[in-house]
Amino acid sequence: MSDSCVAELDVLRAKKRSFALLEEETAAEEEDLVAAPDSDGAAASSLAVAVAVTKVPKLEHTLPGNGGDVDVADPEEASQPKEEAQQQQQSSSSTTPEETIVLSAISDGMPRKAQEIAKATKLEKKVVNSILYKLASRGLAVKHEDFTWTAKGAPSQAKQEAGAAGAAGPSSNTTAAKPENAVVALDTRRFVSVSSFHGKSLVDIREFYVDGGELKPGKKGISLTTEQWEKLGQDIDGVSNSLPGATKEAKTIVDLSAKRRLSVVNLGGGPRVDIREYYVAEKEGGALKPGKKGISLTADQWEKLIASTEAVNEALSRQ
Repeated sequence: MSDSCVAELDVLRAKKRSFALLEEETAAEEEDLVAAPDSDGAAASSLAVAVAVTKVPKLEHTLPGNGGDVDVADPEEASQPKEEAQQQQQSSSSTTPEETIVLSAISDGMPRKAQEIAKATKLEKKVVNSILYKLASRGLAVKHEDFTWTAKGAPSQAKQEAGAAGAAGPSSNTTAAKPENAVVALDTRRFVSVSSFHGKSLVDIREFYVDGGELKPGKKGISLTTEQWEKLGQDIDGVSNSLPGATKEAKTIVDLSAKRRLSVVNLGGGPRVDIREYYVAEKEGGALKPGKKGISLTADQWEKLIASTEAVNEALSRQ
């Protein structure tokens, strides 16, 4: 072996001995740090952790799975969305005392208008309106097409009646919640009834209100003679074709009598079929103006009214 090879071999042996001594010194230092006195426990503990971290490879947030790596979510990161969702839920569900009162008034599933809610809760109508819209924006109340309100998720009147009927048994009267002489329900508050007054048969289309748990006839509605009722369905296609383009200016479709008209109109709440009695405005040159006696129906209510023609006519024949 040449002298140069011997020299290189000696250098390598010297380096190996140096590395061995360095490892022994490092191990001794680590033992001293871990076994530090209690008085310096916090510092010793942190240093020991620091040393351990330098020696242990960084673990990725994955675990081996059958088809590859499976992500492991950081516990702190996973808890943040859950906490935020809980905070949002608490914020949306927290209500003021007045809001709680209004919610209670509409939680039975019976649609009510702001005026009725104000009367029941003894709050001002404008306060009730403000609360209702706030509740609706938070998903706690629902506004219906006829400007009535119910609590979100409250059982509908129809479901309540069905539940009560089922609880009472087969012999119960499932139509007990309907007003007397009602033939057809246009919705939970509006009904078509047939009655007789002074020997004349009448078809009454009316909105009812709740008083003491009972449905009672309101001022919003109109009673038609049999002749007016027959004219009501003379131009069904004309009504259907005019509804989509209805404006705030009422368009007369059928003249039911000299002062009664069937029109289509849209005052901002969607197209309506308006059945109304007009009056002569003397101060405006004798022009006919819409009066308070009448009712405006949604497209869905109008369709139900026309569909009920046979049932109403049958009821009229029994008068």
